Amino acid sequence: MSYPPPDKLIAVTFDDGPCAGTGRLLAILEEQCVQATFFLTGGHIRSFRKEAESIFMAGHELANHTDNHSRLGPSEAADGGPTPDEAAVRAAIEPVSSLIRGITGTLPPYMRAPFLSYSPALFKVASEMNLPLIDMSANSFDYNGIPATQIFDNVMAQASDGGIILLHEPYESTKAALPRLFDELRMKGYELSSVGHMAKKRGICLQGGMVYREIPLRGIAKIG
Repeated sequence: MSYPPPDKLIAVTFDDGPCAGTGRLLAILEEQCVQATFFLTGGHIRSFRKEAESIFMAGHELANHTDNHSRLGPSEAADGGPTPDEAAVRAAIEPVSSLIRGITGTLPPYMRAPFLSYSPALFKVASEMNLPLIDMSANSFDYNGIPATQIFDNVMAQASDGGIILLHEPYESTKAALPRLFDELRMKGYELSSVGHMAKKRGICLQGGMVYREIPLRGIAKIG
């Protein structure tokens, strides 16, 4: 299929891997010629080490998503709960960075906070560890068990130049949505990218402890 020359960039990211379905996802990405960023948990890396290695060998980025998907900001539960302190934040992050370094030879370039929940302790630790915090601008909501058509509609409704798409590895509906989603984004002039490739192409150095919801042409959207 012929696509118009790309004049926009958008990053493709996957959370909560690796998993039993990683191989199928990698096959789709290879067929579609897409390089993505994978935010991995330590527990899943231990259970699916070969799959994590396959992600790296396929040329994708490996990034930190905490050891066991720990909430690093205030609880949203009605009864509240303690906000993790710096020691708890480090305990959630450091094992994953070590696991990823064992696969790639380098520490992960950034992380994504589970539930996109932040705290002063997380900002401080991420700054000290030089970990930019990657958020998202286009939520697929695939974790709600929705069909592939709804995942497609959700992402396309939020797609924007410099945007970051949030997807999840484990869901079959996500995999089913990808070929049509990638095709439509390319038809609309998007180059599909990893986070690192987009930042490099736009000449932006991502800063540790800062939150990035997008990487636009001028300036950076961040909090923290």
